[in-house]
Parts: sequence; C-alpha cells; structure tokens
Amino acid sequence: MALPLSQLYNLAWGIFKKNIIFTQAGALTLAGALIIGGALTITGNLNITGSQTLSGTLTAEQVTSTDDALVTDLLTAGGVSAQAVTAVTVTATGTVQGEQITSTDDITATDRIQGTTITATDDLNVGDLATTLRLASTPTSDTTIFVTQSYTPTSSIVRVVGVHPSFGTITTAAAPIAITGVADGQVIMILGTDDTRTVDFGDKTAFQCAGDNCPVLGAGDFLTMVFSNDDSAWQELSRSDN
Repeated sequence: MALPLSQLYNLAWGIFKKNIIFTQAGALTLAGALIIGGALTITGNLNITGSQTLSGTLTAEQVTSTDDALVTDLLTAGGVSAQAVTAVTVTATGTVQGEQITSTDDITATDRIQGTTITATDDLNVGDLATTLRLASTPTSDTTIFVTQSYTPTSSIVRVVGVHPSFGTITTAAAPIAITGVADGQVIMILGTDDTRTVDFGDKTAFQCAGDNCPVLGAGDFLTMVFSNDDSAWQELSRSDN
C-alpha cells in the first residue's frame, strides 16, 4: 500500500519529533525524499526516486533508490538491513547488510558491510567486510611493459608481460607503477604471464623492493606491493617464484 505524499510527510515529521518507530506493513513507494528521525521498518519493498535520510535503522525486504535527474544518495546514520540494497551511493555509520548490495558509486560503512554479493563500481570503504562466499578482484588483461612507461593500476591484480621475446627481460628505467591517484595502504599484486617476455621492474625511489632487488617476473610469478604515503613509494610485501 503506497501512502499519499502529504500523509507520509506528516508521519515523518511526527516521527522526527517524537523519535518513534514508523512501521509500514506493505511496500512503500515514494517519488520524493524520505526523512525520518527514528527507525524505519517495512515488511515489503522500499522504492525511492529521491534521497533518503535516516538517523535510525532501516529494515526492509528490498531497498532501491534511484534518481534519473542527478545522483541519489542512500544515507543513513544507523544501519541498513535488507534482502537487496541498490543505490547510487550507500553510506552508513553503522552496518550495511543484505543478500545483494549494489552501488554504482561508493559503498561506505564505518562498522561492517556484510552480504553474499557486494558490488561497488567505485570505492568500497568499510571497517569490517564479511561475505559468505568470496572476495575476488578481477585481474587486468596482459599489460605490455616498456622500458620508460609508468602504469596506473586499474585492479588489485595486474598482469604484466614484456614487449617482445626478442628483447628478452624488460628492465624498467622509470617508476613502473604510478604513485598519483593511489591510496595510502593500497595493495597490488603484479603477476608475470610469460617466461619468454619477462619483466624486471628494478628497485626505484618510488618502487622499493626488499634488499633493493626486484625479482624477474615470468609466468606465474607474483610481486605484491603496498603504497606508502609517508615515503611516496610502492614497497614490497612479498614475492613468489612459481
């Protein structure tokens, strides 16, 4: 049952003043914004074409927030709990929990993000991340490494290969991985993919390997690096010669 907009506004204002729980037995569809000062419980679906602001907890079967005009933020100061949560931006100071959590921008929670499928096309920011299945990063396609180029990582797993077998091992002269546009503590795993087109990044000021000695990466070899803002450099975490 959809409530008239005027009635919903009156309910929302009363809830905000009295800090009581608003309970809707059916699905709730709203063409404008939803602002509630307490908790919101819906046994059906919540569909909002505007924005949503809560100071309490949202519980619903499905939470869908879209806005065709600009971007829509799904904002809550408490927790979000639903079978499916879909929005442009999902932000919570508490927990975001759902079977499927999907955002075309950022998903942010200061406490926990928990779900079977968690999808964010931009940033995923969380205190604790829990998933019942897997947490996977899609590797890049093979990135051809030249001597003087610098590469900006687009995944946490970067596949690399030398330019051509006739050149042998490619040893980079420049900082091989860009240091601009990356986050402090960001981790990348660099994977060699060819034993005849191997890559040696070489120890650099902005790319620091253990013992000042970077490994030569062939097929199946990994070099894991973490970015440090303090040193403005990628620093080695581990390596494996497979």
